[in-house]
Amino acid sequence: MFDHDNPGEAADAVLAEYLNRKAQDYRALRAEIEGIDEGLKRLSNLKAAAFGAIEDGDLEEVEILLERVQEVELEEAAKTAELRADNALLRGKTEQAFRILSAAADSFGAVDPDLPADKRHAYMQVLYYHGLRYGGEGLPMSVQMTKDALALTPNNPSLLSAKLQNALANALLEQGTRTGGAASAALLAEAVTAYRAALEIRTRDAHPVDWAMTQNNLGNALQAQGTRTGGDAGAALLAEAVSAFRAALEVYTRDAHPVEWAMTQNNLGGALLEQGTRTGEDAGAALLAEAVTAYRAALEIRTRDAHPVDWAMTQNNLGNALQAQGTRTGGAAGAALLAEAVTTFRAALEVRTRDAHPVDWAATQNNLGIALQEQGKRTGGAAGAALLAEAVTAYRAALEVTTRDAHPVDWAETQENMALAEKARADHETCADSRPHLRAALAHVEAALEVYDPEHMAFDYGTATALKAHLEVRIAGSG
Repeated sequence: MFDHDNPGEAADAVLAEYLNRKAQDYRALRAEIEGIDEGLKRLSNLKAAAFGAIEDGDLEEVEILLERVQEVELEEAAKTAELRADNALLRGKTEQAFRILSAAADSFGAVDPDLPADKRHAYMQVLYYHGLRYGGEGLPMSVQMTKDALALTPNNPSLLSAKLQNALANALLEQGTRTGGAASAALLAEAVTAYRAALEIRTRDAHPVDWAMTQNNLGNALQAQGTRTGGDAGAALLAEAVSAFRAALEVYTRDAHPVEWAMTQNNLGGALLEQGTRTGEDAGAALLAEAVTAYRAALEIRTRDAHPVDWAMTQNNLGNALQAQGTRTGGAAGAALLAEAVTTFRAALEVRTRDAHPVDWAATQNNLGIALQEQGKRTGGAAGAALLAEAVTAYRAALEVTTRDAHPVDWAETQENMALAEKARADHETCADSRPHLRAALAHVEAALEVYDPEHMAFDYGTATALKAHLEVRIAGSG
């Protein structure tokens, strides 16, 4: 009915979420169809009024009423087109929805030459959110819809063009983070360019709130680029991301914009965390501490009662920062940080359940695995072996949802984490025979390298390649 690809191969939780979302869309479409009669009544009343005006010989009033009739007819035709597009999307026909909405947007040119571009902005949001919910062609189609709108406003530095550039960048960023290799790098670079184009119009002096929002978005794109880029180039991109978030916080203050302030603090924490993990010694430790501070600040507004989903996301992120701190810290202090990270991840999983939020659940399971793995490496005897086994279980749970087809980069990262966990099991004092664990580790890292691109994911490719070489030497030496 909904044209799902290979439903028999989908995990139960993912399929359940898919069907629940489709049910919501189905009910919404039914409600919209029920409202068709109201539009027809408006048209009938306007036409009756125009007939009365011509009977009275009031031709000026006839013109006014007929003009309004034309506008309402266009509006009603567009609403019908939107319903057809919603029905197409409900059936998984994204390209059909794109064609219907594009034609509907063009029809408004008879009323106002600027309306087709404006309508395309509204319609791209429909395609964009469909892409977020279901994947597939929704995001690429939203990108194309926005580019078509921008083509209707050439060399026109208006607020509309800035809005379109920001919307385009959002879609490109989301598409880029879901894609691997050269395609991902190109999409993220294009997103950065579009955000910068929007900022040429959305200046701080003229449009401070929109400027701050776009600075935050630019920071997200730069961070995504920097995370996937190794060496000095990656470090420079992450530094730019931090600067963009700090700029946004000059307008997004806690008192004036508490929700946006918390969102940007959370995003700043992510960039600082990535910087800190790449930076050694005291400088790296300071960056990680700043990341923890930023996440804790965000949680002052993002409480579980008021913002449960955002709270869980920030708890997950805080856990990542605590885990990174704990990994670098020895003795009891490091153990305490790792224990706090595990507690934080488990708290996030109280909201990020598999049924309600399967993708987020999988991400947090992956992160929980990292913290458990580090705990296990530091713990001797059966307790340490049990922690490492728990880590592997968490990674396997994540891979039930984070499949290679749907989330190639996340899948590869979890595969690499599995390799590290198996290596840790091979190295643990309780291991009697390291060879099975080393071979399993090699298989996992080789799987990750099928996705990691040496040119556009240089940092990840480098770490995985070094791990593969180490494992090969170990296996060869073990006979």
